[in-house]
Amino acid sequence: MCSFLVTDQIINNLRFVNQFIKQRGPDATNEYHIHHYTFIHNLLSITGEMRKQPFVSDDQKIVCIYNGQIYNYRDFGFPHSDGECLIPAYQKYGESFTQQLDGEFALVLFDFEKRLLIVSSDTFRTKPLWYSISKKGVGIGSYKSCLDRIGLSNSVQFPANTTHIYNLDTLTCFNKFNVVNFDLTQHKTTFQDWRAAFKQSIYKRVHGCREKIFIIS
Repeated sequence: MCSFLVTDQIINNLRFVNQFIKQRGPDATNEYHIHHYTFIHNLLSITGEMRKQPFVSDDQKIVCIYNGQIYNYRDFGFPHSDGECLIPAYQKYGESFTQQLDGEFALVLFDFEKRLLIVSSDTFRTKPLWYSISKKGVGIGSYKSCLDRIGLSNSVQFPANTTHIYNLDTLTCFNKFNVVNFDLTQHKTTFQDWRAAFKQSIYKRVHGCREKIFIIS
């Protein structure tokens, strides 16, 4: 599962703020500070090597934190873990990089050089994501509880299948778009393609998993 919190607010009692979201990531908690922002990540490691977050570019100009799993991460190179593909994907495709991702995710990316903040949720919002972004403060987290506990009680749930682009200086959203644009026209007359897609959807979710898998029929 994993969980995270990103904020520009002062966290006086991390244990209190992190109480409920830590249950989603019991393996490790990491805290990172840059440009008056605090990044808190709670890790649940299931596949690949255990990699603490946030991910930071070599020049420390780009910082990304996320919860989820990116199935096509090898399309963007040969990272040690799926989440490490996010910054390379952004560097290659720019603000629309989320449209290149096949996976389940809630993510936040800062580009401190270009003064951009990108927030995105996957197609069906499979991962929880709450946010409060205004001149009163910035808070983006897995649960509303962690935002309430840093004094941002006006947070709302982030919409599914959506990417928001903010100006980091004004904290205004100047662009938003769908992660996936659906064609809902009925083209198929059999279930053959659906069966193949269903099998593939299971495979890509369990491939490389260290834990035992069971499927309820």
